[in-house]
Amino acid sequence: MKYEIFLLDADQTIFDFDKSEKNAIKDVLTNAGLPFNEEIYNTYHIINRDLWHKYEKGEIERKDIFSNRFKMLFEKLNFDVKEDLNIKYFDRLASYAYLIDGAIEFLQELSNNGKIYLATNGKISIQNSRINLSGISKYLTNVFVSDLIGYAKPKKEFFEFIENNIKDFDKQKTVMIGDSLTSDILGGNNFGIDTIWLNFNNENVINIKPTYQVKNYNQILKIIKES
Repeated sequence: MKYEIFLLDADQTIFDFDKSEKNAIKDVLTNAGLPFNEEIYNTYHIINRDLWHKYEKGEIERKDIFSNRFKMLFEKLNFDVKEDLNIKYFDRLASYAYLIDGAIEFLQELSNNGKIYLATNGKISIQNSRINLSGISKYLTNVFVSDLIGYAKPKKEFFEFIENNIKDFDKQKTVMIGDSLTSDILGGNNFGIDTIWLNFNNENVINIKPTYQVKNYNQILKIIKES
């Protein structure tokens, strides 16, 4: 087999982050005495996603995401809220560790074919909590989180840190697997490793081209075993 090192994204690749996010937002808003519904959640989700995309492109700093997303949400909804809810949101998010259907079986099979390294953006405390709660740590050789590294995907420095912290790292035997074109795939492409785009939602390919495009875990395993 060609690949021996699997750099695996976490959110929306292994973890059902959207479900965790939705529950955490609901908890935070209702505990603050604020309304919550699908429209409010979708508004937050879009604001948060757009801020992360700006961060990935280097347009804002990471701290700007956390200081602005609730402020922007409340401004858009005309809520008069002075309290910064980010800390409470982080606490709630860390308590949810929903996995995508089939993720455990996928990790088990993938780990039989090489070493899995979780390569994820986000806060290390939250990711570690979710990893422990979900029971997936036994399939992972190590975990690399942007919060600890100081750089996030798709920055080349994120991948260089990983390269320097994996013994006998070989780009030719490494593949980045993830759901985000602008983070996982662009980052892997720029670093010079193969990429597998897990396109669960049948999104259109933009100008970022993965080495492979798949729709489910079985297709990833097929590529790994036949490469």
